[in-house]
Amino acid sequence: MLIILQLVAVIIGMIYCVVLGKELYKGFSLNYSYIAKLSSIFLVPLWIEGMIVVLLCGREPMMSLAAIVSSGIFGVLLLSILFGGMKQIFGQKWLTIIFIIGIVCAVVTAVFFIELTENSPARNQFMDVHIMMTLLIIGCTIPFAGFAWVLSLLKNNQTSHIAYVKSNKIQHYREHGLSDSDIDFFRSQMAEAKERIENSEKHIQAVAKLRIIETRHNTIDVAKQFFKDIVAEPERLPQAGVFMNKLLPSLEDLTAKYVEISNHVAKNKQTYLILDKSAATIEKLCESITEQYLQFHQSVYNDLDDEIKLANKNLSKANDTINDDVDSLVDDPFAFDDFE
Repeated sequence: MLIILQLVAVIIGMIYCVVLGKELYKGFSLNYSYIAKLSSIFLVPLWIEGMIVVLLCGREPMMSLAAIVSSGIFGVLLLSILFGGMKQIFGQKWLTIIFIIGIVCAVVTAVFFIELTENSPARNQFMDVHIMMTLLIIGCTIPFAGFAWVLSLLKNNQTSHIAYVKSNKIQHYREHGLSDSDIDFFRSQMAEAKERIENSEKHIQAVAKLRIIETRHNTIDVAKQFFKDIVAEPERLPQAGVFMNKLLPSLEDLTAKYVEISNHVAKNKQTYLILDKSAATIEKLCESITEQYLQFHQSVYNDLDDEIKLANKNLSKANDTINDDVDSLVDDPFAFDDFE
C-alpha cells in the first residue's frame, strides 16, 4: 500500500513539473496566479495522501515521497503568492528571474529537509518540512521585497523629476503663446527632428569621408544648437521649416544611403561616382543648415550691427570733443585769462 502511495506521489510530481515547466517557459510573461492555482490543485491529493501515510505509519520513521513532493509544490505556491504580489506592486521584471531561481531552490530544499527528518515519525516529518519551508521562503523573500521597494522609490523620484521637467517645458510653451494642440504638434515635430539629428550623427561617424565634411562645417553641433534655439522660442517653428522639413530629412536619408553604399564589398567606377556626387550633395546640405541657422538668428545679428554702428558713432563724437579740447589747450595752454 505504501509503495503504491509513494508511486502515486512521484507521478503527481512529474505531471506537475511538466505543466509548471510549460508556464515557466513563457519567461517574463508567466502568470503568477495561474501557478498558484495549479500548485493548490496538485497539493490537495498530495496532502490527502500524506494524511493516509500518517495514519498507516503513525510514529514509525520513514522517508515519505509524498512529503517531499508536497513540500516542494507548497514552496512554489508560497513563492508564486509572494512574488506575484511584489510584481503587481513594484512591476519589476527581475523579480521573475528570482522567482524561477526560487522554485529550483525550493525543490532542492524539500529533498534536503526530508534527509534531515528521515528518522522522524511520519506524522512529525510531514508537518515539519512544510513549516520549515514556510519560514525559509518568507525569510529569503523579505530582502528581495526590500530591494524592490528601494528601487521603486528611486524610480518614482526619477519619474517625478521627469514629470516636473515636462511640466516646466509645457508651461514654457504656453508662455510663448502655444495652445495645447500646438504643444502636441510642436513636441511631435521636435521629437522627429531629434531622432533625425541622432541618426545623421551615427551615419556620419561611420564613414571617414562624412566625418571630414561634418568637421569642416560643424554640422551636427549647429543642428543641435538650432534644435535648442527652436525649443527656446517655439513660436518661431515656422521660420525653421526649411531646416526641419527639408534639410534634416535629406541629411538623414543621404548619409544613410552613403554609408550603405560605401560598405559594399565590390565597387565599380559608377559606384565611386555616385559616392562622390552624394558627398557633394551632403556638403551642400551642411552649408544650407549653417545658412538657415544664421538666417534664423538674423535679427540678433542686425541688432548687433546696429549696436556696433551706434557705438562707433558715439566714439566718433567723443573723439571730436577730445580734439576740440586739445585745440583749445594748444591755443592757451595755461589759461591765464581765466585765472582769478
